[in-house]
Amino acid sequence: MRLTDFTLPLLLVIFTVILLWMMSLYNRLRSFREDLIANWNEIDHQLARKNRLTKELITLGSPVLLFEKNLTSRYIEAQQHYETVFYRIRDLGPLKSPRDFFEKLVHAESELKIASGHFIAALENYPPQPSTQEMHIIETELQAVENRISFVKRSYNDGVTVYNAMQERFPNFFLSSPFGHTLAPLF
Repeated sequence: MRLTDFTLPLLLVIFTVILLWMMSLYNRLRSFREDLIANWNEIDHQLARKNRLTKELITLGSPVLLFEKNLTSRYIEAQQHYETVFYRIRDLGPLKSPRDFFEKLVHAESELKIASGHFIAALENYPPQPSTQEMHIIETELQAVENRISFVKRSYNDGVTVYNAMQERFPNFFLSSPFGHTLAPLF
């Protein structure tokens, strides 16, 4: 037996192993990306719900706070800024949005949370109105949405960490970029 008799079968085995490894890597990366997108869609859904509830709270609370125009306008401005950044990320998608968009969203979200706290505190200082019960229901719903957003963000960030780590490992980083995978931003 000559060496060339073993060469062709050996090369076929090596090629098959490499091909199977590439297919496995592609499928794992694809699965992680789909999980990230599913988590992002849940965050998107909850943020849209939060946006809707915030608008309802402004609508119900603004007549009560006629004398607190500055407070109401700051709350509305914070809500509009948040909404602008949120819809910009929503249009691009989580994996195509620049990383600074997520920082802007976190900043806008913290501004909205502060303005919301001042707005709600001012509402609680005024005498009860017919809409007070509805506002309390919305406040409770907002708190539940905030908790859900926090949970889903954590899940999303955990998935991003695993997804990015998988892409950066040797030898995966040679193939992840040609397969169209890029590092995902943390939220």
